[in-house]
Amino acid sequence: MVPATLLVTAGTAGAVWAVIFLLGEGLDRAEKWISIVGVILSLLVAVGGLVLAWRSRGGPSPAPDPAVTLHDARGVQIGDGNTQHNRF
Repeated sequence: MVPATLLVTAGTAGAVWAVIFLLGEGLDRAEKWISIVGVILSLLVAVGGLVLAWRSRGGPSPAPDPAVTLHDARGVQIGDGNTQHNRF
């Protein structure tokens, strides 16, 4: 619980500092700062998405069981001696 409280407090303090800083910069320079921060944040989100996608991809598909193949399916026993023939 302490790390979450610390993160919220740090985030709030950072946001207050950013607002005070941008208010002192004037409209033109504040707009430039926001553009720079927006580019940096979008790059961080993109890199984070790529890392998550890379980490969540599965390994290679397992090899099929050699004991069961399509060519080995010759027929299926149904009920009382009736045989269904599968032709592939």
